[in-house]
Amino acid sequence: VRSWGLGFEHLVFHTVMPIVISAVLLVLAILVYVRHLRTAWWLLVLRLIVVLLLAGVLVDAVISHEWSVRPRRVVMLVDRSQSMEVVGADTMAQTAVEGFPLPEGIRRECWVFGDSMERVQGVKGSRGQGDTRTRVGKALRIAVRTEPGAIVIFSDGQDNGELDPVDIVREAGIPVYTVGCGPVGFRNLEVTGITAPAVVYAGDTVGVYGRLRYCGMQGEEIKARMNRGFKKVVLRDEKAESERSRDRYSIAEQELFFRVLFRNPGRQLVRFSVDSLPGESDYSDNQHEIVVDVRPTRIRVAYVTNRPGPGVRFMTRALAQEPRIELKKAMALVPGARLRTGEAGPTDVFVLDGVSTTGTDAQVWENIVQQVRDGAGILILAGPDFRPGKILQELLPGKGEVRSRSGSFPPRPTSAARLLSWLAEIDYDEVRPFTDVHESVGAKGGASLQVWLTAGDPAVPVVVAYRVGKGKAVYVAGHPIWRWGFGPDIAAGKPSPLETFLNGTVRYLAEKDADNFRLEPDKAAFLLGEPVRLKMRARAPDGKAWTGLDVAVVVDSAESQVPMREKGGGVYEVDLPVLGPGTHYATASVSIGDSVLGKTRTSFVVSEREIELAETGLNRELMASIAEASGGMFFRWDSLPGQGFEPALATIKRGFHFEPRRTPWVYVLLALVAGAEWFLRRRRGLM
Repeated sequence: VRSWGLGFEHLVFHTVMPIVISAVLLVLAILVYVRHLRTAWWLLVLRLIVVLLLAGVLVDAVISHEWSVRPRRVVMLVDRSQSMEVVGADTMAQTAVEGFPLPEGIRRECWVFGDSMERVQGVKGSRGQGDTRTRVGKALRIAVRTEPGAIVIFSDGQDNGELDPVDIVREAGIPVYTVGCGPVGFRNLEVTGITAPAVVYAGDTVGVYGRLRYCGMQGEEIKARMNRGFKKVVLRDEKAESERSRDRYSIAEQELFFRVLFRNPGRQLVRFSVDSLPGESDYSDNQHEIVVDVRPTRIRVAYVTNRPGPGVRFMTRALAQEPRIELKKAMALVPGARLRTGEAGPTDVFVLDGVSTTGTDAQVWENIVQQVRDGAGILILAGPDFRPGKILQELLPGKGEVRSRSGSFPPRPTSAARLLSWLAEIDYDEVRPFTDVHESVGAKGGASLQVWLTAGDPAVPVVVAYRVGKGKAVYVAGHPIWRWGFGPDIAAGKPSPLETFLNGTVRYLAEKDADNFRLEPDKAAFLLGEPVRLKMRARAPDGKAWTGLDVAVVVDSAESQVPMREKGGGVYEVDLPVLGPGTHYATASVSIGDSVLGKTRTSFVVSEREIELAETGLNRELMASIAEASGGMFFRWDSLPGQGFEPALATIKRGFHFEPRRTPWVYVLLALVAGAEWFLRRRRGLM
């Protein structure tokens, strides 16, 4: 009963009362003007409008109506890009447009597209406004917004736009019929890519693979070139997984092997090309380029100790066996004697093995510290008589004091060590444990420290990597590490754990990747007509991501600068406009306000092959996928449906929804009409 009472109360006060009040207001409004209907009837109209608006707001009226329409208009999208013209598919499309049957009562609407889209009266002789790229997804999105009954697209399906056409038609709910335009059984030879190491060392001769894809040329002989080398090969009749037998032609692939010598350090271009053959459908896809980073051939290492022990022979031999290391010894065989470092010369990496600064020339150690701060790497190995003193203490992690411990300390890798290939190769269960640890007091803290190996319980950092000025340093607190160089389980011809550790760490220390700013292209080589994306990674001196920087890029010494946008995490990005073919150089200037922090430079290659011509011929897979996702059908240009074909037309829902209480302009109109009615009524003396 109580529930019924509350429901009745709600009905009375929220439904019945507003209706009663509105009716009373309506009656009063009419009575006011009963005597003046002939002379001031329009004032009554204004009063009624005010009353009706008030009633709609009070009763919370909702006026809603929906209906469906089926447009009798079909959009014909015709591809007019270069990829269509180069193989004659534009003529096929024109024939298909004229012959595509539509029932009476359905209106055709023709558009041509390439990089942009244009409505035309007829497709004969028409071209897309911009044909440097084919943006199928963009064209479909524009056509969908016009709400046609259906769409028929005539194209080769070679899409190099950013939007996914399949996703667009799937969400649109409009049937799309695709007509594939492309030659049947065409002949073409295409270079599809190069496989080479991303990083090599000057003087290395490495294997490089070039990949070919061809159609209709099986059994023919070609000449292939990889930089200065060339070879003659016969195209094998081996069909690739992407064989397109439904289009009455098959595609085969072949991979060619070359040995390439990288002579000088720097970024080196690798070009793979093949001679064109008569009758090719596309002569612009017969070469491909990539850029390989060639690093300096030899690392100059100075091995320094004034406390030689039984492990010196193992240490120096492990370093000397690496062909990319040029080892120079600088040692005093008698403790306390003067250290000879003059023969070391320019040095990339110092290896300090158990040194002691007591009773030695301080200038020698100061010279090493300064070279490290200027960019050299240093590997510090603690030994039984390790006495770094105040000078070398500057090179220890955290600049802390050394605390010695004895016992058994089997090393264990951290998660950071597993990300470094040479440390991940070592089986730490097979190496000899450390018997002494010279722990650096500051090795456990600091944002720039990276612990590679730990030992003991609780865990003590025994191998730590960090930065000293512009250089990199690795401190090995455990001793003796030279025992890693021998053991019964080391296979013949396989590097020992000591060799693996030393050679990998020396390479790590020699690589100059500690710069605060690094500019890189999104890929080594770009196609002509393709936007170039550059990324810069900024790292603050403490090793953290550097945000809030002002970065601008200049390409090829141009006068204008292009600002880079910050993406977060110290990453900055820019998309450059289309550039001409050749090698380009980009320089990024980094600043905060008026203070310039530095510059970084990179290079990239723009190929002579246009992005529009990178892929030619019919891409049946994409055309069929568009039709299937939208509920349409796929046809070839030479096998169109016959007369009587009835395309499915989309049903578009339209509706009208009006809520006076939640519509702001209703209150504005109410105020204006009420004010106008009051003003006019007063002027006529009806107040």
